[in-house]
Order: sequence, then C-alpha cells, then structure tokens
Amino acid sequence: MELIIYTREPKDDYTESLANSVHFALLNETGILEPLNNNYGILFTEAVVDENDVIQEKGIKNPLIFRTEDKSFGIIATRVNKDGTEDNSCEGFVQLWQSNDLIEFDDMGLVRLSDLQNPAQSNKINLTPSEINKVLKRWASKERLAQPEFPFPLTHGYADPVILPWKDKYYFLSTNDNTNDVGLYVRESETIMGLFEPGFYEVLILDKDEEKGFIQTFWAPEFHFIGGKLYILLAIGPKEWGPQCHMMKLKENGDIMNPTDWETPVKVVRKDGSPLAPDGITLDMTYFCAGGKSCLAWSYRRGINSPLDTGSMIFIAEADDENPTQLASAPVLLTRPLYGWENIQGTINNEGPYPLITDKYVYLSYSGGAANGYTYAVGMLRIPIGGDYLNRKAWKKYNTPVLSYYSSNGVYGPGHNSFFTDYDGTVYMMYHGEEKLVKSGERCSAMHRVHFDEDGEPIFDMV
Repeated sequence: MELIIYTREPKDDYTESLANSVHFALLNETGILEPLNNNYGILFTEAVVDENDVIQEKGIKNPLIFRTEDKSFGIIATRVNKDGTEDNSCEGFVQLWQSNDLIEFDDMGLVRLSDLQNPAQSNKINLTPSEINKVLKRWASKERLAQPEFPFPLTHGYADPVILPWKDKYYFLSTNDNTNDVGLYVRESETIMGLFEPGFYEVLILDKDEEKGFIQTFWAPEFHFIGGKLYILLAIGPKEWGPQCHMMKLKENGDIMNPTDWETPVKVVRKDGSPLAPDGITLDMTYFCAGGKSCLAWSYRRGINSPLDTGSMIFIAEADDENPTQLASAPVLLTRPLYGWENIQGTINNEGPYPLITDKYVYLSYSGGAANGYTYAVGMLRIPIGGDYLNRKAWKKYNTPVLSYYSSNGVYGPGHNSFFTDYDGTVYMMYHGEEKLVKSGERCSAMHRVHFDEDGEPIFDMV
C-alpha cells in the first residue's frame, strides 16, 4: 500500500491557511484513495516573525516524501506565502520534517535543497504492513462524532465552559455571552445533566462593580484548587477595554453558590509586583501542579487590531501556591500562532490553555483560529511529568489540531476547552462551538468523553 502526500485546493470553507499544508492519503491495491485525518492538514510550516514581532504566515506546496538512510522518513516541501505565491525569501531552501513513524514529526525548518542527496523523492511511498498499521492507528479517518455523548448544544450563548465535581455535586462555570460577558454565574446540581436541564439552579456570584473597576469582559473563568484552597481564575476588564487576569478565592468553609463567601478578585502580578502586562491584555489563565512543581499559564497579546498585532501568545511561569496572585518566576513564552490553522480568518490565536495530567505527561490544550468562527480548533502541547516546564523546547507541540470542525458532524469551531473527571472516573472534555458553518455565530457549550489508547495517549475525536 502506498502513502500519498499532497496539498489541497483552497475553497470557501477550507482556506489557504489550511489547504497549503501536508495531507496524507492511502492508495490501496484496488486504486481507491483514502484520505487520512478526515482530509485535514497534518503538517503545517511555521510562520516568520518579522523585526516588529509581527507574524507573517507561510504555507507549503509540492510536498515530497523519502526514506532516510536509517529507514525513517523525510518530508520536504516548498515554502510559500500565505496566499500560495512564491516565497522569494527562501530561494534554494525547502521545509524539512523528519519522522520515525509518520505519527510524530520533528520540524527541521528550512534546509538547502542541494544538501539533500536522496534521489528517491516522490509524493508517494510504499509502506510495510506494520507501518500501515501505525499510520492507520493515528490518522485513519473516523466516523466523525456523529452523536456526541451529550446533546449539542448543552447551553446556547455560553463559552469557555468548565465543570467542577466537588462534595458530591457538580458546578458549571463559563463566559456568558447572553449578558454581554458581564457578571459571573455558577450553576449547581447533583448530576451533570442537571446543570443544563430547564430550571437549572444558577447564582450570580460576581457582579459588575464600577468602583472596583470590574466593568466588562468577565472572560474564561476556571475553578482550580491551589494550595488546597479553591480559586476562580478569570479575566476582568475596566471601563476602557483591556481585560487582565484576576483570581478570587473561596473563603474558609465557604459555599460556592454564596456570593459573600468569595473574596474580592485580585489582579495577578509579576514576581516583582509589577503588572503582568502593562502593554497589552492578559486572559485565560490556568493552573497545574505536577511532579511537585506548580505553574500558571495564560494568554497575552499586544497591539490588538493594529499593524503591530503580535497575536495572542501563551506564557507560562512558576506559581507560589501560598501566594498564587504573584508569579514565582519570570514569564516564559510557550507558544504563539505560527501554524496556518492557528492564524486564520483574520484571527491570530493561541489562547485558552488547560491542563490534562496523566501518569506520564502534562498535556496542555489550547485553542487557535477564530474564537467566534468555524475554524476555531484545539491544539496540544505535552511534556513528561517532572520536566522543565519553563523550557519551551522541552514541550512537544502537536503540528495539527486534536479537535477541529473536521472532527465532528454538526459541531463547528470546537475550542477553548477544559477537562473534568466525573465521580465514576470518566474523563470529559468541555468546549464551545457553533451549530452552523459560519464565520461568526452564537457560541454554545458542549462536551464529550476523552478516550485513551493503550499507550495512555488521549484521543479527543471519538466517542
């Protein structure tokens, strides 16, 4: 059986940002071509960051594959501009990826074409039966989540959803588009579905407060236990638009549903007490503790909607569990939207980080693409537990999304997700998306189960 690699022709709902990437298909003995990964791109080249720290998106054309001397694989392609035109800045160079198994890839960047001596470069290659099995295990196009385990949508107008199982109950928290993202509302139920049934129990626990500067953009709230105490991490904006990360702590023996049991939100600052981002916005802060080390991760952006827009970037820093509103280290850039699927529909996004911790790895999901559109998608980074969390190179960044609008029938723009484990030990993924293939529509909350393969790797696009 042969593996074919190719790019796609752009069309209305599959733009150049997606089409100009490496796609896989298998050609069997009867001549039937089976696209893999639901015919969504698998390898995207990185963008160029110019002297003004602005991202200049790139794509690829004319991909070729070959075996290396050690019998692993190489894939090369011509780098092009965002619109598919020739990129004159890299004449004589090609983009190179290397892989042992066609599942995980090392991005080698640009290399001189003259340095590649392999004469067998082609857009197809014969695979052994064991190689085919590996490829199918990872990239086989699946039945596309025709019926999510829970009906979609669970709730209209709610985005960035999270659920907290605590004291034999479940609590639901999210951004509320129905109130123009003003106020913080929490639901409580003894069952997961009770959070979404008619007549659900909901309380306003944080209201608009002009005096304290809590005016707008009550965005992306998350529950986290830090140092044994329950916090809500969220972004809040003052009168002049500019959301910043805050934390609010539940008082000792407090009731989540009682507004007076929550302390006043405190703005997160750097280690030296200076603002987290004096020149931009911060939002989507999350927390994890693994291998004895605690970290905060968040999204930062400056120059938004200007020619010097950096795009939203995810930073990480060490956290002090006794004083989590003040970073315990300098912030470190973890990822920014350099791939085409992250930089699409006029939106330059790496945002919404959220941890999923297994016995081997810290997985950090994040979202790229248009937060209010069908291209929104979930990306993933991972690092071994106990690794150097503040070392960007120690993290493995997946080249293609783990969940996109090509993953689910009738679910478009799935993104800004979170995870929780129910009282039976089942892991679920919550996210928001849309019911229609539109560039901007009403966001709705949804969820489905997370599965794990025999190696413990999470699988997000099956039920």
